Amino acid sequence: MSRPRYAIEPSAAHHRARDVPTGCRVARHDGAVPSTAAANAAPARRVERWSWVVGLALGAVALGPALGSGSLLNLDLITSPEVPVPAGAWGLGPELPRRVPLYLPLAWASSVVGGDLVIKALMLATVSLALVGVVRLLDGVPAPARIGAGALYACSPYLLTRLEVGHLTIALAAALLPWALPTLLDPGRCGSRTLRWAAAMGLAGAQGGVLVLVVVTIGLASRRGRRAGVAAIACTIGQLPWVVPGLVVWRQGASLADAGAFPSTVEGPLDVVGLLAGHGFWQPALQLGWSSDAIVAALAVLVGAIAAAGWSSLPSRWRAPLAAMAVVGLAVTVASTVPVLRDPWRHLTATAGGAAVREGHRLLPLALLPLHLAAGHGAAAAARRWRGVAGDLAGMLPAALALVLAAPALWGLGGALEPVRWPEEWRAARSVVERDAGPVVVLPWHLYLDVSWADGRRLLNPVPLAFGGDVITSSDPELGAAVAERSDPREALVADLVERSASGSSIAGDLAELGVRWVVLMHEVDWEDHRTLLLDPGLETIVDGPTLTLLEVRGWPGAAVGADGTTVGHHPLHAALASLEAGGPVTVHRAGGWGWRRGTTPATTSATGSLSVKAGSGPLWYPPAVAVLLGYGVTIATIGATLTHNKRRSRVARRNGR
Repeated sequence: MSRPRYAIEPSAAHHRARDVPTGCRVARHDGAVPSTAAANAAPARRVERWSWVVGLALGAVALGPALGSGSLLNLDLITSPEVPVPAGAWGLGPELPRRVPLYLPLAWASSVVGGDLVIKALMLATVSLALVGVVRLLDGVPAPARIGAGALYACSPYLLTRLEVGHLTIALAAALLPWALPTLLDPGRCGSRTLRWAAAMGLAGAQGGVLVLVVVTIGLASRRGRRAGVAAIACTIGQLPWVVPGLVVWRQGASLADAGAFPSTVEGPLDVVGLLAGHGFWQPALQLGWSSDAIVAALAVLVGAIAAAGWSSLPSRWRAPLAAMAVVGLAVTVASTVPVLRDPWRHLTATAGGAAVREGHRLLPLALLPLHLAAGHGAAAAARRWRGVAGDLAGMLPAALALVLAAPALWGLGGALEPVRWPEEWRAARSVVERDAGPVVVLPWHLYLDVSWADGRRLLNPVPLAFGGDVITSSDPELGAAVAERSDPREALVADLVERSASGSSIAGDLAELGVRWVVLMHEVDWEDHRTLLLDPGLETIVDGPTLTLLEVRGWPGAAVGADGTTVGHHPLHAALASLEAGGPVTVHRAGGWGWRRGTTPATTSATGSLSVKAGSGPLWYPPAVAVLLGYGVTIATIGATLTHNKRRSRVARRNGR
């Protein structure tokens, strides 16, 4: 049965039918932005159903061989047979919870169907969601123009580049934005719907939260602050699943490189125009699309011209908010590059609040979405004006431009996503570390490095995501000034040992003192500087292969040791909870930091960067994890309560014949 459609601007009769806001009572709200032209509802619904097929097909063409068997490895895109649960999901560091909360359900799903399949399904769904979201916003526009505008957005070089480099939360936030837009631009109208869309966008973490903040602010301004309190409460509750763990880990002392390390690629007028085509990623070598600035600018001008022709066809009350979105998106994108704005922007993004937008290019969808919506209307207007074959061709202009813009990226996203197999020694080493858990040190000491068995691609160090658990690695992105982007107090101590190892000194005893059990030596980059580790009598080779060697520290004292150096009973029950044998002071070999307690007694950080627990009894636990769980619970419970309330009101309204 076809479901009814409700335009975002209800008719006057609809307004008269209710004395209180009943948008919350509309259980099935499509949130379409109506066109100025009348449209037959049945064809619109057929196009909507077919748009899912088109979206999935377009995603399959873009990903191509990436959907085959094997793992995807490219920059920050690291897939493995099992997605580890992010430590940040419980408010634990040392890494800032960039993948929270999205990767929590992905990790659970990967235990059933495999991590590679889960991530590939997410990438395919992202393209399809983006296309269908735009199609739904253009309800009433002829099908070719709707599909074309959706393709422009879903296959923009912006979105495909983010998928290529593994910025899946950024891509998902952009894909969800068209769906959430009607609600977020009128956030006070229905608090329950605003809550749900804020929570949906919040799945993408800080990126989704920033987009919500900007769009809701614009929406409230355009509505003169109507029911701003309701909107603020709804948005706050919806964002708790990423805000609470983020604040907790930030409290541990994590830091981030400022915007100076991530300037958008805007070096001249052509690059500025190219932003309208979805270009400008801060690493030009990884930007998908045409390499010629002139070609990109020409295509952007064509998209802009079609959008300009259709701008007046957008609903009048939405033109100003959409224009404001576009201005903000472009302004933030270029802020890290324009000389007048560059320094103030760097200072802003060095703060806790500004860190979420240190890479201004992330906000470009705020400009692309209004542009592509207007382009759909522009193509429809041209089709009506010219009619016949010329009109048909005009209606398909957005689709043609989408394919031309994306052409170099189609089928494997520019060849960057050829699946690979993890070498057998990696699988064996992971199995050993999973069976006998303990802190792991990763060498070479680089956050990013070129990996030979992954076709020489530059990758985020793959060991933490491949192995999971307690991994000590460099968190300096090596983009200028030295920055530690993790709150692990052991990192600086291990960095000193790495330098000693490169000079030929034995470091096995020092590793044991730090509580390190395993050393993973990848055979990449400058790994031969650490060949002396293979001869160190304090280290035993457990797994050895062409691409990796796993060494065990012979003198590892155990997961927890007392003041006299003897092993103390310690049994992890959860990432944030462990049983600990009662008695005197204990050093627990995991990253030290604020928040841990033994019973009710606070723990401190030892000289070796581990947890120092005072004498006493009771479990070793992490109370901030309770606050994180409460954040999840409040969001989920509030959404459930509002849905139940709305259903109850709908039943009452039906009984009363309204």
